[in-house]
Amino acid sequence: MAFHSRKLSALHRRIKSDNPKSTEKLLLPASHSDDLALSVPLPPTVLRPELCNICRDLDLVKVAIGDLRFTNFFLNPKEPACILCTIMQYMHSVSQARSQVSPSQRYAIRVYVGYQTLEIYYGLIQVALGQIRVSRMQPPDSTFYPDTLSTPLKATAIVEPSQVNMKLVGDCFSDCSSNHPDCKIFRHETLLVYLVDVVSRSIVRRPSDVRYLALSYVWGDVTSFNLTTSNIDALREPGSLLSYFSRIPEVVRDAMRFTDQLGFQYLWVDTLCIVQDSPAHRDPQISRMNVIYRNAFATIVALSGQDAGDRLPGVTLGSRTDFRPIKLRKGVELQPLPQDLELAMMLSRYETRAWTYQERLLSVRCLYFAHSQVYFHCRTSFCCENGDSVSNARRHLFNPLLEFETRPQVRMDYIWLDFFRCYDAVVRAYTRRSMSKQEDKLRAFAGIAAMFQDNGSGLFQYGLPEAILDLALLWIPAGPVTRLQSKVSGRVSENDYIPSWSWGGWDGPVRHLTHQEATDQLRPSSDFDLPDLKSEITSFKIHSEATSRAVRRSIGIPLRIISYPSETYDQSTASDSPITGSQLCFSTLAIGVGTFSLRTVREHMESLNTVEPGREHIKRTLLLEYRTFLCNSAGDAVGVFLDAKSNCDWGSHTAQFELILLSRLAKLPFSDAEFVEMLHQEHDDGDEWPILNVMLIRWTHKGRYAERIAIGMIVQPAWLAEEPTKKMIKLV
Repeated sequence: MAFHSRKLSALHRRIKSDNPKSTEKLLLPASHSDDLALSVPLPPTVLRPELCNICRDLDLVKVAIGDLRFTNFFLNPKEPACILCTIMQYMHSVSQARSQVSPSQRYAIRVYVGYQTLEIYYGLIQVALGQIRVSRMQPPDSTFYPDTLSTPLKATAIVEPSQVNMKLVGDCFSDCSSNHPDCKIFRHETLLVYLVDVVSRSIVRRPSDVRYLALSYVWGDVTSFNLTTSNIDALREPGSLLSYFSRIPEVVRDAMRFTDQLGFQYLWVDTLCIVQDSPAHRDPQISRMNVIYRNAFATIVALSGQDAGDRLPGVTLGSRTDFRPIKLRKGVELQPLPQDLELAMMLSRYETRAWTYQERLLSVRCLYFAHSQVYFHCRTSFCCENGDSVSNARRHLFNPLLEFETRPQVRMDYIWLDFFRCYDAVVRAYTRRSMSKQEDKLRAFAGIAAMFQDNGSGLFQYGLPEAILDLALLWIPAGPVTRLQSKVSGRVSENDYIPSWSWGGWDGPVRHLTHQEATDQLRPSSDFDLPDLKSEITSFKIHSEATSRAVRRSIGIPLRIISYPSETYDQSTASDSPITGSQLCFSTLAIGVGTFSLRTVREHMESLNTVEPGREHIKRTLLLEYRTFLCNSAGDAVGVFLDAKSNCDWGSHTAQFELILLSRLAKLPFSDAEFVEMLHQEHDDGDEWPILNVMLIRWTHKGRYAERIAIGMIVQPAWLAEEPTKKMIKLV
């Protein structure tokens, strides 16, 4: 069988490139002819290719000199003797990306070539893994070449042990304490708390204004040693914790070591500082997490941990590794870069949990322990061990509470705009997170609510601020939602019950009815604006079996945000003492749904990306928007529900469902061509408030109580055509 001369020539070149001599230039296939310009001394041994056939198509020399960029390569890193495959597999193993991608979306890794960098993505929706810097190297005196002769690369070929730079952490703490006035703690309140004394190895009781660190971590399924009523006296003896040290989870033990190494005496950690089997101690402490985490000098964040059994990387030698630069015989150096903080958080389990989200937001300073380095973040600055530092921390880590706490004292309407903008951003992010016990959903939000209250927002009822309750009731799904529990089922205790009118009573992401378009869910948006709202409710009351209390709405809010019925201004002031009742009682107009039908308009998912220069590789979560039209008997759209049709459909049970009037709008808070056209046809030019905000309710307990089903809007002519009647509503 005859071979073509070109094939023979290519085969000859390939054989020679696989067995280069130590003093010769490296000969490569014809497609890599640019490599011949680089002459690098080779070690005195016969080496096989450093890259597999697939990775070799990625011309690293062109990447290093900037001639190859803005292009994509799809790789499948399986070759254990290939340097690039080994690096990508290691980045994938430590990134926790697998938990972010469903099995059906796990495809080959995509490599995007930037300027002298390789950006690595994983999965169909392209979860970012990190970056590799590619640069040309000058012939060094001694060069490290990984041994790819015949065996797979070991992890030690690309990583090396390292420890936390304690001097850097200490300098960050000192600089923040001395030079950052915005980070000075104004203590609204102090508590008497239990703390771990890392010097005496015991539990002590101190006021929360002492200098201490706090720990924030994912508890997970790990069995933990807890503070209880039976061991509390014994654990207060000096040295007592040493007897139980082996039963304390790894993350807590490392936090104790780190606290001692930094020169702090006290550490707060939930398992050892809250009496877990005493509701009398546990519940008040949980409701004041804002005091505990706000008063801590800094919070240790176990960002890389899957549960309490994982260690804090870098506290002890060997508990973490750093990437070492890899030098290739082509004259190219590969340097895997540590993940930036935002990417590390996106890929962590820590950022999927509701409890840890609250703890992070309430902290003045955070020290994040990731796989490869530690990041320090406060209200003023950000720095990490690889030297990155910026003065504006909000560019790297978005904490909506900072926007509210540091607002300037300006006009009242701007203050309320700032408050609701931050409240909406927190609720959006919080409801996307999970927890082991759904009955804890509002308990894990209690510290955030208390922080808002400390800054003048007024009382909260089941996660909703009383001051602007008319706005807060207009929360809508931002994805699939399901009811957590119902009074109808009778299987939930009064203490654990969360009413249907609160977003806390539903499982799934929510947002509020505003003029803000679908944007980043983790931070307030600059285009956020409140709708001009006219309330139709004279008064709200929170009612329980034993007592009743009027909701204290802030009637001092400027009229451009909310206006109220005239009778509202003549009511007596409500007391400040909250009650535990779940019934929201008010009188309003109602119509039946018997003459209406539903039509699905839109259920689509929208990908959300950051737009900050140089950070385009960050991929946000998906936002699901719903539109379901409300049609009259002629089939014409006269309203819209901002929910899925499956959630709103009343089927043949029309007698159990009604629409109740909540408020009015002067204009739509969103752009929807069909609904705008319908509004124009139905609109009376003399009406300043043509759009009615309504709630779809379902009557329960033989018509005594009602449950919230969905929020929607209807045009006024269609509403009046149904001849609405006044009713007393008791929402549960």
